[in-house]
Amino acid sequence: MTTNSSEVFVFRDGEITPLSARSMRTGLFGKNLEDALQTLFEKCPQLIPGKQIDPGSDEPPKFVLLRREMPVGGWSLDHLFADQNGILTLVETKLVENPESRREVVGQIIEYAANAIEAWSNGRVRQKASEYWTQKGKSLDDILLKEFGDELDLEEYWKNLEANLHNGRLRLIIAADDLRPEVRRMVEYLNREMENAEVYGLEIGCFGDDAESLVIVPHLVGQTQENIDRKTSTRRSVTWSYATLKSAFEEISDERLKSCLSRVLNWAMEEGCFLEAATQ
Repeated sequence: MTTNSSEVFVFRDGEITPLSARSMRTGLFGKNLEDALQTLFEKCPQLIPGKQIDPGSDEPPKFVLLRREMPVGGWSLDHLFADQNGILTLVETKLVENPESRREVVGQIIEYAANAIEAWSNGRVRQKASEYWTQKGKSLDDILLKEFGDELDLEEYWKNLEANLHNGRLRLIIAADDLRPEVRRMVEYLNREMENAEVYGLEIGCFGDDAESLVIVPHLVGQTQENIDRKTSTRRSVTWSYATLKSAFEEISDERLKSCLSRVLNWAMEEGCFLEAATQ
């Protein structure tokens, strides 16, 4: 576990010096632990370690914050992010110190995911995210283009995100300074058994004596070699998402057939009848 057992060393002037671990139980930025973690994720989405989520990938996921305190099913999720592939990532920051809270935090984020389609589909996730950034005097579109590249087709991106949402392609992350073995086992079990959704724990280690200059180390929990191998195998197949189908239709020379297929595809998306499929 990052906080208790990891060691970080500084190599300077030919000598290696251990960097002392700093307990985040006292918080950061003058805030308690949960508030400090939430602020860290808001300011630094790159704390979600894309290279640990998809190791070996030439384009590991990178993230944009869509909204803090995202409404879902009568509650509010701490953070909602999206990656460049239009996959929503739900992040809940918690202290998990007793058996009740350990079970509660896992059940809570699963409940958020279970209500996500009803709460966020039909453009609502885009609306809520735009409202959040407008209140901060910024444009959500500008943020997406800056992070994911100017060539990003925003309308296609949001259609693809909606398709992923309808197909249950979500990423769920429980973030804490320290995850107990019981939580780790639950996360690993869920990530192994879930077909579409990914479930991870994320430990945030903090090292250094100077509160103004700290080393922060994210460590992903739940990404087993079995899951990596399964994901690698899946990447060899073609996943027929809304975006890939529409792109394939554009290559059809028969204009009448192309138009007909496109109308059927758009109808399926609008009615919530579209399901992704993969072929080898």
